[in-house]
Amino acid sequence: MYGDSSGGGLVAGSVLKMRDEGIGMPSALVLWSPWTDVSIVGDTYSTLKMNDPFISETILKNAGAAYANISVQKNPYVSPVYGDFSKGFPPTLIQVGTKEILLSDS
Repeated sequence: MYGDSSGGGLVAGSVLKMRDEGIGMPSALVLWSPWTDVSIVGDTYSTLKMNDPFISETILKNAGAAYANISVQKNPYVSPVYGDFSKGFPPTLIQVGTKEILLSDS
């Protein structure tokens, strides 16, 4: 499975749910600059906010609030960065730039 940005977060969260429900998982994932933390607490949201020309912390905060209520934003199916990957997960290639605001999500 492949996902880019918010799609990367959706793919990772979906595969966590598939695993937890005992559904067959894909053999591998590719996540391109995945947005895996809609609660926006990673350090690069503040340390790289002036370096990322494509997305801003404000846009992400608004999108995160529209996507999920704050009370569930740290649920691993919503923000897979909080998931338990020690229970099995397909091999995953994650590509992200060193100056992207989403770096800490990767």
